[in-house]
Amino acid sequence: MFLIVFPILVLFGASLQPSNGQVFNPIHYGAKGDGISDDTAAVRAALAAAASNNGGEVLFDAPFAFLTGCFNVTSNVILNVKGTILASQDSSNYVQIEPLPWYGGGQDAQLSGNLEWQPVVRSYKASNITITGGGTIDGQGAPWWTCLHRGNDSEHLVGAPCNGISRPNLIMLVYTTDVTIYDITLKDSPSWTTHLAYCTNVHISHVTVLAPWDSPNTDGFDIDCCVNVLLENSFYSGGDDAIAVQSGMDYFGRTFGRTTENVIIRNMTIERSHGLSIGSEMSAGIRNVTFENISVNGSDAGVKIKSQRGRGAFVQNVTYTNIRLYNVK
Repeated sequence: MFLIVFPILVLFGASLQPSNGQVFNPIHYGAKGDGISDDTAAVRAALAAAASNNGGEVLFDAPFAFLTGCFNVTSNVILNVKGTILASQDSSNYVQIEPLPWYGGGQDAQLSGNLEWQPVVRSYKASNITITGGGTIDGQGAPWWTCLHRGNDSEHLVGAPCNGISRPNLIMLVYTTDVTIYDITLKDSPSWTTHLAYCTNVHISHVTVLAPWDSPNTDGFDIDCCVNVLLENSFYSGGDDAIAVQSGMDYFGRTFGRTTENVIIRNMTIERSHGLSIGSEMSAGIRNVTFENISVNGSDAGVKIKSQRGRGAFVQNVTYTNIRLYNVK
């Protein structure tokens, strides 16, 4: 299976292009790019113009820093981040959305009916998306981490913090196909950093993920209900799982029934994390996963297959090759 999947991913990643050469720059839609002014409206306008054009390049140019709330990326778009995207710390710049159907109550809650704050960067039922540019997407997550700690004293959360709503991910791609993420720095996410949710054909390479060691739930790469994923040549230092291969939570994940399969993770460097994980959200099963040539240093754990009562499922055909663990607790 991997001999088939891997060449497809490489060819896809190398050939991905927008539907046309048109460039949409938030500066041309009124953004200041000074890192202080609220550029949310201009950023959303540039992305809306690209959507109306059936794609193109949305350019966040250097040396500008664009302070923005959440926004949507549509099909055939290259998000070219040469400068910096600064996620707003004002919840009024975010939209409340329903949680994924295979999570039920949202990532910060185990109760059905809770909502989530929309991720900073989100796609939904899209295809042919690239996130790149050599710049930085900064989640400015500290206020979200504070409200999580303020709202909950237990590791096992029973209600959502942060005004009753689950914290936003930095990037969440949902029901999305043909994705490339490369040459980008992602830092200080409010919650999970890169959440691939029901995605197919994904190539991630040369991505740096940074967060403080004590920041809660700042996973690096969450591969969730996905098929055909290649994650390689990237770095993580943060406060939770560097990589988590998942497939939904509890009853909701089992009912939805989307197995994660055909995943290759290789040539990674990981520091100060919770290591390489399968689970704990894995209720629809995990199949055909390879971890290869990975260095883990100063982590709370090296390799984990984890779950809990009511959440477990099958884990099949998982291979670990040349995994180097240093100073692991």
